[in-house]
Amino acid sequence: MKSKQQSFLKICFTGLTALFCLVTVAHSANVTLAWDANDPEPEGYRVFAREEGQSYDYQYPLWEGDETTCTLAGLVEGITYYFVVRAFEGTLESADSEEVSYTPAATGLNQSPSASAGDSQTVYEDDAVALDGTASSDSDGSIVSYLWEQTGGTSITISNSSQALATFTAPVVDADGETLTFSLTVTDDDGNTSVATTTVNVLKSDSTDADSEEASDTPAEIGVNQSPSASAGDSQTVYEGDAVTLDGTASSDSDGSIVSYLWAQTGGTSITVSNSSQAQATFTAPVVDADGETLTFSLTVTDNDGNTSVATTTVNVLKSDSTDVDGDNVPDVLDAFPEDPTEWADNDSDGVGDNEDSDDDNDGMSDQWESEYGLDPYTDDAGLDADGDGVSNLDEYEAQTDPVASPTNTAPDAPVIETVYTDAFVDLTPVLVSGAYFDPDSDDHYQSQWQISTEVDFPDSSAMVLDETTTTQLTAYQVGEMVLDYDTVYYWRVRFVDARSGESDWSEVSSFITVESSDDTDTNGIPDDQEVSAIVDLNENGINDILEDDIKLVNTVEGQTVVGVKAVSSNIILFSVKSISSDTVSDQSVAMGFGLIGFKLYLDEVGAAATVTIYFSTAVEEDSQLYKYYSDTGWEIYERSVFAENRKSVTLTLVDGGIGDEDGVANGIIVDPSGISSVDTATTDSASVSTSDSSSSSGGGGGGGCFISTGSEGMGHLGLATTSSVALTAILLLMAAGSLSAAVCRINKKGRVDGTR
Repeated sequence: MKSKQQSFLKICFTGLTALFCLVTVAHSANVTLAWDANDPEPEGYRVFAREEGQSYDYQYPLWEGDETTCTLAGLVEGITYYFVVRAFEGTLESADSEEVSYTPAATGLNQSPSASAGDSQTVYEDDAVALDGTASSDSDGSIVSYLWEQTGGTSITISNSSQALATFTAPVVDADGETLTFSLTVTDDDGNTSVATTTVNVLKSDSTDADSEEASDTPAEIGVNQSPSASAGDSQTVYEGDAVTLDGTASSDSDGSIVSYLWAQTGGTSITVSNSSQAQATFTAPVVDADGETLTFSLTVTDNDGNTSVATTTVNVLKSDSTDVDGDNVPDVLDAFPEDPTEWADNDSDGVGDNEDSDDDNDGMSDQWESEYGLDPYTDDAGLDADGDGVSNLDEYEAQTDPVASPTNTAPDAPVIETVYTDAFVDLTPVLVSGAYFDPDSDDHYQSQWQISTEVDFPDSSAMVLDETTTTQLTAYQVGEMVLDYDTVYYWRVRFVDARSGESDWSEVSSFITVESSDDTDTNGIPDDQEVSAIVDLNENGINDILEDDIKLVNTVEGQTVVGVKAVSSNIILFSVKSISSDTVSDQSVAMGFGLIGFKLYLDEVGAAATVTIYFSTAVEEDSQLYKYYSDTGWEIYERSVFAENRKSVTLTLVDGGIGDEDGVANGIIVDPSGISSVDTATTDSASVSTSDSSSSSGGGGGGGCFISTGSEGMGHLGLATTSSVALTAILLLMAAGSLSAAVCRINKKGRVDGTR
């Protein structure tokens, strides 16, 4: 648009004839501008705006029309805007009108009143005592009611308890005197309340005259301690995600010093208060709904004589456009695409989300093609030769030939299954054992795929409990913690994959029954010997964690630490939590601070993401990381985790069937054992154990069957040293009851075989 100044157009700006502010959840405001009509009447008017420190851009009017008034929306509170109007006729445009400015006021959210119960007093029995709350105030309204209540000491009658000034008569006390405590609750004209406390020390009226001056000693001479005065600071209004400071530095003690502070949350969405025992405490404002929310806090101060005082304050939290903006249950801090509800991860960091990206590892081969032929769509394997035919995977893709099956390759034989009794009871971490590997053309044993289902025909993922393909656990696979449930019938099978990706047929289906629960008799999802009975507040919200539905606590089996797991996402149910000994992992190259923490989640949608927070009773070291163990790759730092500033919690995001899910299948269940270790203790001296030679035997006799072992020495959890095929044939299912006429082997809890008849 041309911006040519013309003197024949006259515009008179009369200022703002109407002005109002409308606050929305996006923190915006509206303003209405009005001006006198131009004479002669132009084709129309254009309104231009700028912020302080900026210039007008006359190429882009903020409003254009033929009326002499307009309403502009979307102004941000606290920013000063400047406006001018120009009249135009075709390509001709007038000079600016007079400039006016407007600063949208902050949201008019009611501020809670400030209660003041007056200073502590020292009186004699039978004295008339006044409780003075006249210093209470309300910054944005008025106080409409007062309520005085006695909270401790010999019971007395308060006169005018609903007035700012209340009175009572000091009671008769014994020679040691007594302290009475009172609370004052004030309510403002918007219904918000605030509470303050005070104390009255009552002395015996016939107090001794220690200085012999023919006058009773005054309270100061007797040395009665005056209670401290607590101040929790003014009420605040913040946005979700803001860092908030609770300030008790104005607290004081007239005859001594304050020796301790204690901040506690008393209402609103639960948050974690950092430095709760300091004068200044901090927290991060929680996510709230469109209407916002008020959080309430109390501060208890104690002086050097043990007397206490309590004050309260409020923090009003407004809705923000941050946190989990897209509602995909992945916090923005962990979300690679915080504004896209369909994306949250970017494996190859190419700016395209994994769900949309057709090539998540940027290796030039599409994910669909790689998945179809059993290649890894998340790892660059373009230069590899899966079938050993001398043609790389990428060349096979470009030629659209089969990358995993050489015309001359013969798949290995299916694992052989022996008779298995369905009434055999096993524990929750059995070792699944197959017979020996045999391949007709002597290819090496490259992988084994293990599956467990609740249905005998393995119909779909909804019935699948575990689906893991491994290069290390070839003829023996130990089921991880938390995967199986008590007293349940499971079906399992296995197949072999040779070095040229030739897949055997599935083995026959075998079954087993897990034992009935013996370590969680109250079925609350926590082992009985790990139950936390004491009052614990790991998330520091002022509420005993045992009383909260979305957090489960355990006493760890290592490190004598209490750990809590909290369900953060609204789409999950926290089913169970368990502390697991680090000895269950054969690779001891990473030292766990307090063992592993395992938990099981149920999701409302298969394949969805979920977020949880793990709380610790003591802060972990600055260089600590969250580690997870994978049988094929060993220990790995779990990248999708964020530690709290105070190092007393870590928030992590997991995906059903994907990152962090132990069972390896999208089935609406996430199982995750992981642990905390510092960089100093994560050494390079690996203690991992490889499979024995028999597990990768390339040719020769078939033999051997599939078994289940309840545990075997040398078979550490997730990292197994498989026994020879000869030894494996000696391992039979543990029978629940009864005996056999023939000799059988019973496996004891330590994995040793006891011969009986």
